[in-house]
Amino acid sequence: MTDKAAPILEITGLSVSVSRDGAPTKILRDISYRIYPGETLAIVGESGSGKTIGALSVIRLLPPGGVIDSGSVLYAGKDLAAATEEELRGVRGAGISMIFQEPMTSLNPVMTIGLQLAEPLMEHKGLSYPQALPLCEKLLEKVGITDAKSRLAQYPHNFSGGMRQRVMIAMALACGPDLVIADEPTTALDVTVQAQILDLIDALKKESGMALALITHNLGIVAQRADYVLVFYSGRVMERGPAAEFFKSPSHPYSRALLNSLPKMSDKPGEPLKTIEGLPPSFDEALQGCPFSPRCPEAFDKCRTAEPPEFETGDRRGSKCWRSERGFKI
Repeated sequence: MTDKAAPILEITGLSVSVSRDGAPTKILRDISYRIYPGETLAIVGESGSGKTIGALSVIRLLPPGGVIDSGSVLYAGKDLAAATEEELRGVRGAGISMIFQEPMTSLNPVMTIGLQLAEPLMEHKGLSYPQALPLCEKLLEKVGITDAKSRLAQYPHNFSGGMRQRVMIAMALACGPDLVIADEPTTALDVTVQAQILDLIDALKKESGMALALITHNLGIVAQRADYVLVFYSGRVMERGPAAEFFKSPSHPYSRALLNSLPKMSDKPGEPLKTIEGLPPSFDEALQGCPFSPRCPEAFDKCRTAEPPEFETGDRRGSKCWRSERGFKI
């Protein structure tokens, strides 16, 4: 998980727009980061900050009207941003897999679990359905589903929410991917089931050596499980860095505001929770300066007129804040 190893994925200057009624709206702006083997990278930020679009862009599963305007997505020596659809089919589910947020809408309700698990093995490994079934049974056992053989003949409605998410994890791991992208994988689950699912993902990650990109709004999960953090705001990475350093000394005012909004043991009973004043800008809003400046308690005149570039603040650390500029003075 250092720069001495080759990254599994390297994203440079990625910008994405989505067109509605012929008018393009910029969703992602100049996103750059790397993921290394065995690393858990957490992508955090408020709802609507661009986290999910950022993940879907990696394998070009963009919404209707979505296009990559610029930048590169390097995986296994190939730029996925410029790859053909046939080349992408060879990567999706094989080299890079996704665990989606809501398993009930991600699983096909009229197909058996066995057939859905077998699909990636048939597509990427060239197996027939009968050949794939024993592997599917082992996959269900690996993710903690008992009586796996009979379960293969059942449908998604026969499974609880936690079990459906285990099926999604099994599907994501079927072909031994280098990277799994998990988009809020426990949002719809009970707290106890959330911990079980995250423990399962961690154990399987350690067993296989794969990398994990975890999209979440839960900073407690990030503190416990992440090696590296990206902080998204208004389609930009405002801060990036090792998780331990992020929690110890966040560089960006938005990061500090996120951490300050967490409940603390020292909070007095009845004391209101701390919040970030104001609302994030919409993607089609014309902005001047830093997009966080209208809500930022540390903003000064330059913040409101000029958007900052990313400033290096340490080893694999960066912050898009004028206060992070070397030799900063107001």
